[in-house]
Amino acid sequence: MDDVAAWLDQLPQELGAQRRLLGRLVAWCKQDDDVRWLTIGSSLERGNADRLSDLDVAIGAKEEHFEQTLGRVRQVMGGLGDLVESFDYSIPHISPPRRYFAQYSDRTQIDLTLGFDPVVNIPQSVVLYDPEGAVHVVGDEVSEPKPEEVRVWACPGWEALVNAGK
Repeated sequence: MDDVAAWLDQLPQELGAQRRLLGRLVAWCKQDDDVRWLTIGSSLERGNADRLSDLDVAIGAKEEHFEQTLGRVRQVMGGLGDLVESFDYSIPHISPPRRYFAQYSDRTQIDLTLGFDPVVNIPQSVVLYDPEGAVHVVGDEVSEPKPEEVRVWACPGWEALVNAGK
């Protein structure tokens, strides 16, 4: 896990808030017996994050303890920083089954996908916790989103935009 500490330490000073959140999240994953692995992707993985970048993380949990793990994820997310708001939701037609979003007062955000272990082929990610070596990063083999996925992602945004104007 020295590699994880070194990876976190190499993040630019501008990403101090993200580094702190990730460090706390990694520490929690190590303590929870039902968490099998933790990865991070998107701009932090690509090395082009800035102070407004969110943390796109994925956690693999034991299927038989999934709901209990989700409850603990909710609890830990509230304690990682000064939480403004959070929610979890299911995305129809998309697996893994749950997403969790958290907004913190320092403008950092976590977009967390919680799935069942063993989901082991993860695209373009940095593995932050994986004591059993279950995760296989598949690199650039990212599939294009299906039209229904894009629709499911866009509709809540349109709704929020319209509601903000009311």
